[in-house]
Amino acid sequence: MSNGSPNGDGTYTAMTPQGTEPAEEPEDREIDIPEDIYGAAMFSIIFDFYDIYSPHDNADELNTKMNIMRVVFINIVLLTNYLLQAGMLFWIYGFVVLPSVHTVEAIYQKYHADIFDEDGKYQKDAWASWDEGNKEELCGIAFASFWFMFAVLCLWCYTMLVEVRKTERLMKDIKAVEDCTKLEEMIQKEPDGPPKIVKLTKCIDWAIFLIIIVPKWIISLGLLFLGCVWLIATDSFSDLILNAVALEFVVNIDNLLFEAIMPVTVVEKVTEIKFLIKKSPESAKQRDDKVIGGYWRSIYYFFGTMVFVYLLMTYGQNIPIAGVLPHYAHDAECPTYQERISKRVCNGGGECFPFGGN
Repeated sequence: MSNGSPNGDGTYTAMTPQGTEPAEEPEDREIDIPEDIYGAAMFSIIFDFYDIYSPHDNADELNTKMNIMRVVFINIVLLTNYLLQAGMLFWIYGFVVLPSVHTVEAIYQKYHADIFDEDGKYQKDAWASWDEGNKEELCGIAFASFWFMFAVLCLWCYTMLVEVRKTERLMKDIKAVEDCTKLEEMIQKEPDGPPKIVKLTKCIDWAIFLIIIVPKWIISLGLLFLGCVWLIATDSFSDLILNAVALEFVVNIDNLLFEAIMPVTVVEKVTEIKFLIKKSPESAKQRDDKVIGGYWRSIYYFFGTMVFVYLLMTYGQNIPIAGVLPHYAHDAECPTYQERISKRVCNGGGECFPFGGN
């Protein structure tokens, strides 16, 4: 029995097995270079090395001396970015985070020493007579409000997750670019547009990985850790929000240097140059698996962040360096104090603000 359909000439055309679809020929995918100092360094490493070591060809109409000057300048700025970000991490931890940790631990230690007896029993009379300044310090600790702190830490982790996922996607895109053995094979010139990066040599691959990808991972994870410790050690609810915003300054140093320092010619090149990735044919099942895989990764990141924050705020407090309040018992007697200082003095009507001190 023939497995196919008859043609007019008596031959048969093979039929596609049920349950499968023929793979479609996808269009090539274009990927933008990141518009920051990392993207500028990536552009320079690829194009300048291409021109320096392939003098017979010219990718962007610069002579060899200009290519050398550009690659040196951009990488000096990139190094400055790393020094500034690493330095800020070091200085913030030493001059801001550690003093905040000391303040929070000291007031919580004083609270336990003054308000609890030797058997660890809470003494209401001691709390009632405790100095108002001490109460203000203790109840100002943002960590005393577990769910408020949990929400802020989740938002900070999601903020850093943006940087982590950008780096992850950049690494995947670079790996998706075809390999080649000769520098002159990397660039494809377009008659009606800017050239495109179609291939990368192993040396350029490793240069991008070691000079850009790895440092970005290290800085992102360092900022994630530093931010979590600093926010947990915040001794004021208002400062909690301000500290979270202040940390964005360190995250955006790379964008700041790119916009403030890079010549307009480099900015334009980074904006217009793209990677061209030639995609292999995919079946319907492969496309579905890719979409489903993306959703699963997003689910892991979404819920995994919440689990990470919860564990950090509970068991993580007993980890040296990462923990701020080891063995914190959530026993700060602050609800009544918070209610008292939050009560409105004037609810409208009447003489709320009398003259003469009466």
